[in-house]
Amino acid sequence: MDLDGTCPHCGRAVRFLPVGNQHVDRDSTNAGCALVCCPVPECSCVSYVEFVGQYVVRVMPEARRQFPDVKVPPIVHAAFDEALVCASHGCNIAAAMLVRRTLECLCEDRGAPGGSLRDRVEALRSKVIIPEELFKAMHDIRLLGNDAAHVESKDYTGIGKPETDAALALCEQLLMATYGYSGLLAKLGALKKPT
Repeated sequence: MDLDGTCPHCGRAVRFLPVGNQHVDRDSTNAGCALVCCPVPECSCVSYVEFVGQYVVRVMPEARRQFPDVKVPPIVHAAFDEALVCASHGCNIAAAMLVRRTLECLCEDRGAPGGSLRDRVEALRSKVIIPEELFKAMHDIRLLGNDAAHVESKDYTGIGKPETDAALALCEQLLMATYGYSGLLAKLGALKKPT
């Protein structure tokens, strides 16, 4: 069985390996399903795939969004990474709450004081230089996380995949703006001629 696809666990393009000695049934259209594992030794995670011919048409769990290529403090990384894992498994309420927690961790890392997350986000204005739109997005993410944590939503009509995907994308941009510049400047600086 040669099935090429993207591992939903590690994000690599792979040729999946069948799990055990399973017999893969195919119907008259050459479609079927199977349990497969990732051949990458560090991953080796098991997934369920549906395929037609040798083309994978569905993988479960869904492929997870990859963490941005930015070096962030461990506390921030852990919160955002867990949000990505929750979202990949369709746990949108948990993902929304963890995106909010990512904001809390960012404020903690940057030493933004305040009694509430709203106050801490406002205090963050003097600690980081990011576009005004991202500060507004931080308040929107905070409100989405609040709605996710309570039975009755006050600001959003629901907490589903569209809301979670938007919050994750905005949070990713926030992490890039907060932590990404220093890494890019360091890479460019390393390319300069010695003086």
